[in-house]
Amino acid sequence: TIDLNPHAIVDPFNPPILKPTAPVTETFTVHWTGYAVGGATITEYQLFYNYNGEGWKEWTTFPGTETQAQFPYLSMSMGDGVYQFEATATDSAGHTKPRTDTPEATMIVDLADKIHPGAYLPVVHR
Repeated sequence: TIDLNPHAIVDPFNPPILKPTAPVTETFTVHWTGYAVGGATITEYQLFYNYNGEGWKEWTTFPGTETQAQFPYLSMSMGDGVYQFEATATDSAGHTKPRTDTPEATMIVDLADKIHPGAYLPVVHR
């Protein structure tokens, strides 16, 4: 089977936790990558987030030339917690990567400084 859909994925956060000592605490940067097949180009990315397991919501749509943005969780009335992300892409041939509702990257916001990790390891989802 040949998959003609474009591919998109949210890159892992490094580190995957936002502490009160971070230089910027009102937002964090989300990076994603993607590619199209068969000579097509990516025309847009759609980014989705899940906050504390409350269900997936669309964040916004970005042009195919953008691969990062600031996630303004505080201005969206959210705070400390677990943020999971998934990306989809649409290409110039009209194909779209289907959503899976599976997290591709996870960020933990801990401005209350309650989590004290001994080491940062990647968050892996299956």
